[in-house]
Amino acid sequence: MATDAVGMGEESGLVVCNTICPAEYVVQARGIALRHMQEVETAVDDRIDQMLTVGLRPLGSQGAVTHYLCVREAYRQQVEAEVATLRGEHQGGLAWCADRELTMEDDPEFVRMLFGCIVGETNELLLRLGLERVE
Repeated sequence: MATDAVGMGEESGLVVCNTICPAEYVVQARGIALRHMQEVETAVDDRIDQMLTVGLRPLGSQGAVTHYLCVREAYRQQVEAEVATLRGEHQGGLAWCADRELTMEDDPEFVRMLFGCIVGETNELLLRLGLERVE
């Protein structure tokens, strides 16, 4: 169960990887994520309908979904591989893909513009970004 990156990381090397994407890019982002999972992480059972499926909207609003989120436990090297994939897409012309690992210290507005990953506790991240899950 992915809840906190701090305690787990020391013992098992696992962290909580939060991958976030603006809704306007989610179709293309799902394709990038699926390709990454199949080619880089050699996952065989991942499907595109499992990628970036958690809808997010501005905190306290009843508005439409503005972002999508995928949360998973990952080893640090898996996070680094995901960052490398996104950096490659950024360098290939997709300016909405992050060119580095995003952090909790980054400007929330900057983070909300990108398809990227952030290691850390998911609920803390969502509060920082001013987003909430759409139930």
